[in-house]
Amino acid sequence: MPASSTDSFSDYKSLFVQRLPRYSIKGRNGWFTRNAALTDNLIKKHLSGKQTVACLGKWYPEYAVFDMDDVGLRRAEKIRSGMGMHEKNSLLFTSESRGSYHLYARVRYNNKPPTINLLQRVLAQSAKDRGVEIYPQTQRALRLPLGPLQECMDHRNSTWEEKLFWLEELDDFDLGSVKNHQMEMDFTPTNPLIEVIDADDYSLAVAEALFKSGLQSSSSRDQAQFDLCRYLWRKNVPKEQAESMIWEWLKKHHNGYSKDFLKYPEMVKKHIVHQVEEYYGWRLNHFSLPDDTHKGFKGFICKEDIMEIVKACQGNLPKMKFTFELVKFMNPRRHRHMVNVHSDKLVDWSSVDGYRKHLKYLEAKGVLERGRGYRVGEQSKTIKLNWPYQDSQKAVLFSGRAVETWESAVPLVFSGAEFNEMLRVYLTRQGAHSVTKGLFERQKNSKHIYT
Repeated sequence: MPASSTDSFSDYKSLFVQRLPRYSIKGRNGWFTRNAALTDNLIKKHLSGKQTVACLGKWYPEYAVFDMDDVGLRRAEKIRSGMGMHEKNSLLFTSESRGSYHLYARVRYNNKPPTINLLQRVLAQSAKDRGVEIYPQTQRALRLPLGPLQECMDHRNSTWEEKLFWLEELDDFDLGSVKNHQMEMDFTPTNPLIEVIDADDYSLAVAEALFKSGLQSSSSRDQAQFDLCRYLWRKNVPKEQAESMIWEWLKKHHNGYSKDFLKYPEMVKKHIVHQVEEYYGWRLNHFSLPDDTHKGFKGFICKEDIMEIVKACQGNLPKMKFTFELVKFMNPRRHRHMVNVHSDKLVDWSSVDGYRKHLKYLEAKGVLERGRGYRVGEQSKTIKLNWPYQDSQKAVLFSGRAVETWESAVPLVFSGAEFNEMLRVYLTRQGAHSVTKGLFERQKNSKHIYT
């Protein structure tokens, strides 16, 4: 069933809303653009039907949208099936124009989120062959979904919360299955970043102050541009938009502090493009994701989840760490009936023998159900958790990002004494002390990667 309205609205914004750098509103005389950040109030007006709002795409879009104009329902369904989509991995919505439709599909490529550029490259030929247009795009705004005039053809007479629930319930659509596209090579980072944290909230405040006030001293341009680039990446702004935004910002807010800009503006513009290209490329190569994509793909954990994990695993450390990873992964996928989890991921969370024992244990406890469709090398394991899922707004965050590890999550929400007390229900005094001491000392001595 749909989550609370508050939680649904939070999910909606994470999945569809790109606040920067501008948005569009439909008025009596057509669409007009405002060069400002999109507000919650306008988003709510769109969902209630009081306003029609459009925004640009994200650097990592969660959904692909197939815009089919003047095709009729039968043709729209034919396009859908021709692309390998159906009601399990896509939803068909009406558009405001009669006989036009929007088809939404949650997209992955090599089991990873695609960038907006990769999405467009993969789907370009298929879209052209079928006479449809692919969104989101970096330069053209798309109407936000789920408004009253956007009727879901697969589930009639539904509220926006119910439409969102069905969208979140969709299976992933593998872009690799699209015919007639140049295959992209998958790769594993040579030095993957386990947890990338942009220093602290201070760095975000610096970037926001820069946007408002501009340069404040001489010889500060290069660092300021980098701070803004990092900020825009975290906000999931596409690369091309980030380049444009930083350039426009510098033109308006250099405040006379950049000699290079005053003497050689075109050289500075090229430097911005190079700087953004390098930073976005570095993040991509290390498979580090913007905040909302990180939370939605890698998962998140809540304080209540940790309490339930301790209870379900009765304080057993290997079981708790494995269950932590499983719950974290399942949280953003909580609306799906069964979730595909590749065995490689399960092995990473434990070991070949360990994960099988943990799954068997959780199954015996009634916490987990396993599907029957697993085939080695062909089909992932399907899993369902019987879990008291929490609102996504309760996610444990550090500097605005969902934490990735058991060792980083627990000390953020519990003191050593509190966690030790929870363990004492299941472990001896010595056992609880050993687990708690190891966890909190490891956290105290750990070194985050700052970028």
